[in-house]
Amino acid sequence: MSYPSYLPGEPVAAADQLSALRDDLEQQESVIERGLESFIEIGRALAKIRDDRLYRHEYASFEVYCQSRWNLSRKRAYDLMSAATVVDGMEAALEMATSPIGDTPALPANEGQARELTGLDPAEAVDVMAKVNEATGGRPTAAAIRSEIGSRRIDPEPDIDAEVEAEPVEIAPGFTDAALAELNAPTPTPAPAQPATPKRRPITDAFDSATFNLKRAVESVNRLAADDRLKRNKDQIKASNLSDLIRVRDALNSVITQLEG
Repeated sequence: MSYPSYLPGEPVAAADQLSALRDDLEQQESVIERGLESFIEIGRALAKIRDDRLYRHEYASFEVYCQSRWNLSRKRAYDLMSAATVVDGMEAALEMATSPIGDTPALPANEGQARELTGLDPAEAVDVMAKVNEATGGRPTAAAIRSEIGSRRIDPEPDIDAEVEAEPVEIAPGFTDAALAELNAPTPTPAPAQPATPKRRPITDAFDSATFNLKRAVESVNRLAADDRLKRNKDQIKASNLSDLIRVRDALNSVITQLEG
C-alpha cells in the first residue's frame, strides 16, 4: 500500500509518528491479507486497528475503514473480534488452570465454534470445549458445542397431575366409618420435584479469571489515557465513556470495601 509523504494539515514534526502509525497499520493489515486463514489473528488485528485508531488518517471511522478496505460489515468485523476475544480468554484460563484439562485440544477450531462460546466464562468455555472434543473424538462442531451448552441449562419442571385418585378399597365387616373414609381418601399430590442446583464454578477461580480480564482492560484504558491524542479528543471521549467509567469505579470500590472489611 502506498501513502503520500505527508498529509495536508499534518505538522512536519509529526512525520515520524505518522510513519510509525502507518507501519503499524500495514503490519496489522498484512495479517488480515494473508490470513483470511485464521479468524483469531484477523480478529486481533482488527481489534488493534480499532483500539489504536490506526485507520484515522484515511478513514472517518472504524466502520468506514472495514467496509472500504475489506468489504466487511460492522457486524462481521465485530463478530471476528468477539471470536478472537473468546479464544484469548480461554488461553488465559488455560494458563491459570491449577489442574490439567485433558489430552484433547480445548480451543475452538474456527469462528463458528468460538461464536457458540460467546458470553460464557472463559473457564467454562474451556470445559465445554474439552467435553465436546472428548465426545466427538477431537472433531468438534458448532452444533456439538451448542448441544453441550444447552445440556447444562436447567430443564423445565415436569407437569404433575393435580390429584391422583385411589380406587375404593373393599372393607371387611367390622371396620369403622372413620377407617373406611381414611382408606378411600385420595392419594396426596406429591410435592413438585425441586430442580437440581447447577454446579457452580469455585468462586476463587471465577474471581481470579474476572480479575485477570479486568486487569487487561485497565491496562488497555491506561494506554489510551496516556496517548497524546486524548487531550484534543477529551470532550468526545468524556461524552461517550465517563458515565460508564464512573459506574465501574463505584462497583470496584464496593467490592474492595467488602474484601477489606
